Amino acid sequence: MKTAYAENIALKGRLESITLELNDLKTKMESSYEELIVTNDNYRSQLDAMTEHLAAQNEKITKQCDEIQLLKYKLSSRK
Repeated sequence: MKTAYAENIALKGRLESITLELNDLKTKMESSYEELIVTNDNYRSQLDAMTEHLAAQNEKITKQCDEIQLLKYKLSSRK
C-alpha cells in the first residue's frame, strides 16, 4: 500500500513538473510567434520601401534614356 502511495506522490510530482514545463514552453512559443510577426511586418515594410525606391529609380533611368535619345537625334539632325 505504501509503495502505491509513494508511486502516486512521485507521479503527481512529475505531472506538476511537466505541467510547469509545458506552461513555460507555451509562453516561449507565444513570445517567439509575436517576434516572428514583428519581424515579418518589418521585412514586408522594408521590401515595400525598396520596391518603391526601385520603381522610382527605374522611372528616372527611363526618362534619362529618353532624353539621351532625343539629344542624339537633335545632334544628328544638325549635321
